[in-house]
Amino acid sequence: MHSFWSKTLILVCTLCVVLAMTSSANAQSGTPELGVFEQYKVAPGATVQVPVSIRNVKDLYAVDFTLKFDPALLQVVDADPNTSGIQSSLGEFLDPGLLLFNLADNTQGTIHFVMSQYNPSEAKSGKGSLLLVNFQGVAEGVSPLEVISVTLSTREGVEIPSKGFNASLSISAGAPTQAATIPAAQATGLIPVYTFTPSP
Repeated sequence: MHSFWSKTLILVCTLCVVLAMTSSANAQSGTPELGVFEQYKVAPGATVQVPVSIRNVKDLYAVDFTLKFDPALLQVVDADPNTSGIQSSLGEFLDPGLLLFNLADNTQGTIHFVMSQYNPSEAKSGKGSLLLVNFQGVAEGVSPLEVISVTLSTREGVEIPSKGFNASLSISAGAPTQAATIPAAQATGLIPVYTFTPSP
């Protein structure tokens, strides 16, 4: 009898451990992530369209992120020559809204993007592209595509816990040409909000 209950207790404990591990794995897989989720290659002198995307998100309304790349290997091609600075195209996941930053720095190797939807846009859930970056290869090598900061928020301004997904982009002479196939969002409704760097 004692042996029966001991075996039963061991079985129950084992099941609890398995369920706890499964719940932990599901929680981790459900964490919102932002970054470049596919592998891309480009030849020196050629360009490639690279989407910065979101996945596993719920009720997203605003986003603020900075992506780091190696400027000795890659440069961002300006998507809007009529606007000062170097911009990328908007993805279709969020509705074009209040745009605070959409700037690439080809000297520092950074892309900073900050945008919020506004009424009557609804919050977005699921996955999709936020920003479409056209990278031009400069020299052979492997450049990181590192998310060095990311903040997501709901319509009410509540921060959504999230993490960056770091990737890389290979620049090699034999890289195949890849056409830009991901559609950009129409800028209708986009309102640039000009921000100024405060003086010391």
